[in-house]
Amino acid sequence: MRPIPERCKTPTSDALIVLSERRSAITFKNTSRRSVVKIVVDGCAITDGPRCDYLVVDADGAEYYIELKGCDVRHAIEQLKATIEQLSTDVQRGAKHCFVVCTRVAPYLSTEIQQAKLRFLRDYSSSLLVKSTSHQVSI
Repeated sequence: MRPIPERCKTPTSDALIVLSERRSAITFKNTSRRSVVKIVVDGCAITDGPRCDYLVVDADGAEYYIELKGCDVRHAIEQLKATIEQLSTDVQRGAKHCFVVCTRVAPYLSTEIQQAKLRFLRDYSSSLLVKSTSHQVSI
């Protein structure tokens, strides 16, 4: 992983880790209160080019990439890819999970999203989940 400035990192063991922007939000349920690091990617860890909003890394090294979006799912997927390629400990291996949480998903994108899920699994060993408005994840 490329070095990330300390000012971009926030260590936490909170039971609920909420990341939100406008009307999109994701909540990580950390019931065992494991140590995690919340990283602000957009404008801090990466300042130029496409990048997602946040990265959460748990104590086991699992990486959770988060893009909170209005409705441009295609652009969100490109931002996630660019961030993985720049920040991941191992681009092709290791536990990675990507999330796009947006205000709405157009039905015509469903085939494109399914193809992107397969590409993320193949190229990055990562899951990809696209959800509307808010989502909860247990870590």
